[in-house]
Amino acid sequence: MTTPAEPRQNPATAQTSITEGTSGGWVLGAVLVTLGLCLSLLRVVGEGQRMVLLRFGKVVAVRGPGLVLVLPVLRRGVRVPLGATRVDLLWIDAVTADGVPVTVNGSLLATVTDPATYIAAPRSPGAIEAVAADQVRAFVRRRELAALAGPSRDALDAVTGRIGDRVRGWGVEVDGLELSRVEVRLGDELIGWAARRPGPERNGGKSTVDATSNRFHGIGTLHQIVTHGGQRLGLLVDEDGRSHVAVYAGEDPDVPAQTIVLEPGEADRLADLLHTRSVSDRLADLERRVLELTREAR
Repeated sequence: MTTPAEPRQNPATAQTSITEGTSGGWVLGAVLVTLGLCLSLLRVVGEGQRMVLLRFGKVVAVRGPGLVLVLPVLRRGVRVPLGATRVDLLWIDAVTADGVPVTVNGSLLATVTDPATYIAAPRSPGAIEAVAADQVRAFVRRRELAALAGPSRDALDAVTGRIGDRVRGWGVEVDGLELSRVEVRLGDELIGWAARRPGPERNGGKSTVDATSNRFHGIGTLHQIVTHGGQRLGLLVDEDGRSHVAVYAGEDPDVPAQTIVLEPGEADRLADLLHTRSVSDRLADLERRVLELTREAR
């Protein structure tokens, strides 16, 4: 049995098919490469952002929101958020009007209102924080320590306004300054400040009371002790239990000549030594009095 012979393909036709297939692959590859390149030039800018385009370091345009074309080499794009950003003001050292060193922590809100100016304006990193810190120091210098416990909203808004005047040229507005914490350093300055505060009245060189106490939030309790001979001691018990004993014997009666720091155990030992009777004697006396009261009650 014979089968019909298969038709033989023309060599020229086969070569044409191979050439067309190869050309089609190159075209598809070129299309994909071109599409990828175009997509790489596009940037998606969100609603709360703007894209600042720069050419050789100079601002040429502000684009967004939406798709933004950024040409490589010729242009560079910088994203700028428009929403309010919290700026933390940490560990600002300052001195109050009555000479007490403090450390202030706080924050404020900064909002970019002019993206082009914000990018183009010459300023160092952290410039906004530095300006705010300077204004906070000036604010503290004009106020006594007691006035820093709860500054009014109007006073803080005034400081915010002065900060805004300094940073507005950078395309930024500020708002909502808060002083979250004011820490007072333990030292002679604090004890001297407390000594200058209104204290007990004196009559004939003798104090009408033995001691006065001032409580400082985050620091401790300061006791001012005046003897019948008119001599004065300061005892600051901090929140860690340490006792700072200040002795006034210098030229300035309000500045301690020396401060002695005692650990809790050392302070307890000194307290026992200062008692006219020992602890055991006082406990025995207390027990005896309780027993007498119990018998009387029967």
